[in-house]
Formats: sequence, C-alpha cells, structure tokens
Amino acid sequence: MTTISYIPTRINLGCGKKVYPGFWNVDKFQVPGVDMVADLDMFPWPFKDNHYDVIRAENSLYCFDFLKAMEEIYRIATPGAQVQITVTPFSYPMACADPHGKKFFCWTSFDYYQGGWYSNAQFKVIKREYIFSSHKSLKWISFFINMCPKFYTRFLSFILPSQELYFEVKVVK
Repeated sequence: MTTISYIPTRINLGCGKKVYPGFWNVDKFQVPGVDMVADLDMFPWPFKDNHYDVIRAENSLYCFDFLKAMEEIYRIATPGAQVQITVTPFSYPMACADPHGKKFFCWTSFDYYQGGWYSNAQFKVIKREYIFSSHKSLKWISFFINMCPKFYTRFLSFILPSQELYFEVKVVK
C-alpha cells in the first residue's frame, strides 16, 4: 500500500492494476499501486463527502449496484466535478462474460441522471463515444460511428461491436 500524507482530490475507483499517479487508487484487492482496499459494493463508501473533483471508473461500474454507485459518486464529488467512466457496451460479446457483472451499458445509460428521474444524483453528459481499441484497423471508423451513434447502436453494434463506451459527465449540485 502506498503511503500518502494527504488524500488527493482525484480518485480512481475499481482500479485493479491500472493505477494513475496523482489519483487515490482504490480497489477491492491489494495489488501494486492500490492506495486503499475497499469493497465498493458495500454502501456507503468510506470516502469524504464533496471531496473529489475528478472521479475515474474504468470498466468497474458494471460490478456494482449501479444506482447506489452513482449516488455515492455524487455524494463524494465536488460541485462541477468531472466523472470519467469507461464501460463495455452491451453489444460487445465479452460484456456478459464476467460473473460479477450486474449491469449492461448503452449510449443512453447516463441520460437518466439528467433531470432526477430515478435519483437525486444529477449529472450532465459532457461527452460520450464508442471506442474501438481492439480493432486497430477500425479506429478510423469510430469518427463516423460517433457522428451517428443511435444508428450504429440500433443497426450495426452487433455486426461491428465496440469494445468500450466512454462517458464524461459533470456533477450538478
């Protein structure tokens, strides 16, 4: 475990082996670089309210109770905090491979947090894009797919599945 005399205002949730300098790297398992071991499926999370201005969750949100996790992200975030989320979209064949998986994601998964439909946690979607990281020869096509994401989601996503879906949302408090 890394010794830090202060808690950074940037946190990396469910980091696994993908740790980032300058972030408070949190995971369920003690692996090199993890600053804090915590089970993020246990609520409430052991983090300060209104403390983090950048929150990152790369391929970890599908393992948690999604509504509760988003409410916890909202609670620990400062007003206007940037939340960077990478998930595996529902159409990717490996999306349902992990036995810990509890949630599938699509282009509109975060739209429900704009307007308080299901929760008091409010987020504004700033950016979202399909990422073809495993298809090096198809990276050029992501530009066109992200111009027409609804068409892609409805008609092409199972033919040419994207490996990742990236969201950047802003906390609205």
